[in-house]
Amino acid sequence: MSKIYQLKITLKGSKPPIWRRVLINENATFFALHCLIQDAFNWYHCHLHGFDIFNKHSKSLYNAYTRLNFPGMMEAEFEGEDEYLDETSIHLSSYFCDTKKYSISYMYDFGDSWDHKIDLEKTLDVEKSVKYPQVIGGKRAAPWEDSGWLAGYEAKVDALLNPKHKEHREVVQWLEEIGEDSKNFDPSYFNPKDVQISNPKEELKRYQEDFV
Repeated sequence: MSKIYQLKITLKGSKPPIWRRVLINENATFFALHCLIQDAFNWYHCHLHGFDIFNKHSKSLYNAYTRLNFPGMMEAEFEGEDEYLDETSIHLSSYFCDTKKYSISYMYDFGDSWDHKIDLEKTLDVEKSVKYPQVIGGKRAAPWEDSGWLAGYEAKVDALLNPKHKEHREVVQWLEEIGEDSKNFDPSYFNPKDVQISNPKEELKRYQEDFV
């Protein structure tokens, strides 16, 4: 019988930490985990992404890293790029089975560089009454899309929360243009019950139309 992974996903460099705790089946693919992370951080699949697997036991730093992403995605952006494994066909158990050997991170948006550390906290039995995957915890609001890495995001938050800031009106206008709530935003707020879980099969079809 398959197991459930409890994962903690932390946005690297965030202080105080911005993180999410999720439950997902060990037989799920890395693409399904990508979809779950997008949901948990309220992002919209707008940019390139990839998982980096680091082999702690590798004798060569050059060969220590393996990148997983959607097939065709990198080739569409960078001509001739093909040194990636297919995240849609590799199950989480392939690497999370041995966290003493592998460390795993997730990068979203190679411009803003939202880099996440993924930790396996525990392995659980499947509960028949529970629907997986799901987000069960977390802290703080996630940065807005295209907000300019953590420094840019924090600067925009400062301007938004201070009506006297010289860039306050500009940030309010920008948030309205991208469909974000500028009036009730609280950088400390996160409630896992607000997360809407997408269907990885439907997202897979959309990605296939775009990149295959």
